[in-house]
Amino acid sequence: MKRLLILITSTLALAAGKIEVTADKLQDHIRGGLLGHILGDLNGPKHENKYFEALLAMPLEGGRHTISLGLIAEAEQALAPCDCWNPADPMQTQC
Repeated sequence: MKRLLILITSTLALAAGKIEVTADKLQDHIRGGLLGHILGDLNGPKHENKYFEALLAMPLEGGRHTISLGLIAEAEQALAPCDCWNPADPMQTQC
């Protein structure tokens, strides 16, 4: 366990510059994360596909993603004005 704490602390320090974390706080975070993961694995399956059919039945029009889909369509039209996009040559602009 001590080696794991040293490894995690070292990794965090390298990734974000110098940080200081007490061993108790780090151990608390690790235990909390592990407990959350275990409980999620135990509780997750009974909820996993519970809402899937309802999600598929929801109409997309007027949803919160409509703006994003419109922006994506505008970007696609600006980048590839013709309707002959070729995945082998995605930068092709002439049909």
